[in-house]
Amino acid sequence: MAGRRDAAAAPPGGPRPRLQDLRRRPRHRGRAGRRRAPGRRRHRHRPGRVRPADRRVPRRASSAHALRWVGLFLEQDPEAVVAALDVATACGLAAPEAATALGLAAVLHREPDLRHAEAVAGWLRSGPADLRDRYAAPVAATFTGSVTTWPLPVLELLDAAGGDGAVPGSAAAIRLALVRGEADFAALRAEVRDRPLPTLPAGEWTAADAGTARRIVLAALNAGPAPEGYEALLRVASRFGVDVQLSDLADRGRDLVEFWADHPRAGYDPDRWPCGDRLAQALVDELTRRVKAVPGRRRDVGAGWWRWLLPRIDSLEAPLAEAVLAGAVLHGEDRAGLVERHLTAVAGDPDRFLSTAAALWALALPTAAELRLVRSLAPDGVVLPPAVLDGLVGRLVGDAPLIDEDVEIGHLLVDARLVPRHRLLFQLLADDRVLRTVVQRLTAGPAGGPGPTVALLHEIEELPARLVCLHAGGVVAALARSAPPRELIAVLRRHPGIVEHCVALLSELLRKAGDERHAAVAFHLMHDAGSPGLRPVLTEPVLRWVTRASGRQLLRVGNLIAAFGPVWSASWDAYLEHIRSQRRMNRLIHPFGGRFS
Repeated sequence: MAGRRDAAAAPPGGPRPRLQDLRRRPRHRGRAGRRRAPGRRRHRHRPGRVRPADRRVPRRASSAHALRWVGLFLEQDPEAVVAALDVATACGLAAPEAATALGLAAVLHREPDLRHAEAVAGWLRSGPADLRDRYAAPVAATFTGSVTTWPLPVLELLDAAGGDGAVPGSAAAIRLALVRGEADFAALRAEVRDRPLPTLPAGEWTAADAGTARRIVLAALNAGPAPEGYEALLRVASRFGVDVQLSDLADRGRDLVEFWADHPRAGYDPDRWPCGDRLAQALVDELTRRVKAVPGRRRDVGAGWWRWLLPRIDSLEAPLAEAVLAGAVLHGEDRAGLVERHLTAVAGDPDRFLSTAAALWALALPTAAELRLVRSLAPDGVVLPPAVLDGLVGRLVGDAPLIDEDVEIGHLLVDARLVPRHRLLFQLLADDRVLRTVVQRLTAGPAGGPGPTVALLHEIEELPARLVCLHAGGVVAALARSAPPRELIAVLRRHPGIVEHCVALLSELLRKAGDERHAAVAFHLMHDAGSPGLRPVLTEPVLRWVTRASGRQLLRVGNLIAAFGPVWSASWDAYLEHIRSQRRMNRLIHPFGGRFS
């Protein structure tokens, strides 16, 4: 230990102390292990004080963009590179790489990279005017060397610049490249660009260029694209003003027409095709052939094509025109207006009126309003075709309940002699007239006593039940007015469909001041074993009437009920006795009418 202390305390000229000795004396070391003279204060950094080390600027790695410009300075004429850098700086493009591509194209005539081609091409129309005046031509020239390789967005921008006259001498080459690009795009995707094409400056587009564009389009058409792509190519041809004739399409044109006929919802518009009128006529011919060859296809053709063919109906052959009218009535929005227009147009021609009427309702039954229109417009002497009448006649002579409006229209058409002879229909309408007459006479009260009334009631019994049910309200009212109870019950048994109407009317009359006939009929219905459901409905009205009736009225009711037989008389007497006993019991229980209870 002494040796170590002696070594550490050796004079400056003597041997240097060892490192491990220094480590054992921390009071004589600085912050980094350096020796510090005893008594020297340690420096402390004060906040806000800038140390020399903080003034040093860190080195930054050079960007690829900067290195590119460095390389250009080393490889190219420095003055030209400086000029390109000035153009890139002032061009207004936000992306540095796109600005560099523009500067190099403008001064060093370098073709833009595909990643920045769209931005550079767009600059030809949107860049600063002073720079475009100086550099638009050299920038555009860098694209025209390989114009066919650029994508459609770039070609569209270049074509727009060509319309501005920014690429003199190259506008036609750019336009042809655009034609080829759009043709390929249409054939593959069945889509057509919708950007309006600018008009090229005079002298840029020649007849030779138009011929080249036509060859490009025809080659794409004859390359066998799908029908959707084929149609899109026709729109491309029309878009670029390419003259395509129907003879140029040959078999491929026929394939398109057949595909179009099979797909009415494809939405094709022949006005957007260069030979659209010829193709539209070819479609009409194909549809006409189909409806003639297979009459069963008229429904499909009419349903699919009525909207497109309706404006052309005057030029269509009869089979196709009829299919179109039928489809328009079945699927159209303004059915009433359509029917009225077409019937009014042929009202003066019997033959055309009949054919038009048959066509209108080939797929849909006429409505009541349409049948009334037929009655008002039909020429004299015509007999309506089955297509117009079958629905109405079927409803009238069938088994379903009758509708008053159908019967009324049947009378109108038969009276106008528009309906061919039909035994069941004519008999129904004759029975309807008889029933209306009988109801009218019963309501007015027939003269000559009960004999004529009974005869009229027998007529009602013999009429069709469907017809009597149709006029149930009027029939029941007439019966309640003048029919004897026995004959009235007979009518109800023959036509049970009007019983509910009769019960409702009797209930109303008995609650007011109905006469003895009403009470007799109601009592019979209430106790009829064949109609147990009527008892709850009639019990209260009959009881109310009986309790208010006089003895003389009750006697007359008994005489009317006696016509049904002794059993019914006994039932009526028992009913009255039951009511009287209840009334006596009530007097015993409530001797003062309940006033002091």
